[in-house]
Amino acid sequence: MSATHYQNHSEDQRRMRSPEGFDMEKHFNDAKSYITSTAGKDGVNLYDHLVKCVSRLLTEQPRDSVTIFEDVSKLARSQQVKPQEEPAENTEHILAEEQKPLFE
Repeated sequence: MSATHYQNHSEDQRRMRSPEGFDMEKHFNDAKSYITSTAGKDGVNLYDHLVKCVSRLLTEQPRDSVTIFEDVSKLARSQQVKPQEEPAENTEHILAEEQKPLFE
């Protein structure tokens, strides 16, 4: 890495500090952690929802993307697959649990 490149990199690093004194990388990671952990009633987190919306906008590249963003969001939510309920334990597993004390 050249000295000039390293110097520019160091200046970029100094500029990446937010006014609060946090590193931008930490700030970004905290924000991403928040939006991945915040889920709605349907179990979908904000991060996944935004990825679907932005991916669709990037794929279709409509001229009025800002105007239709809300519609894209509503459509993505309506097409969301509902999480299935936990499957009931199969009978083999139940039987094995009941017979486990016999082998101890």
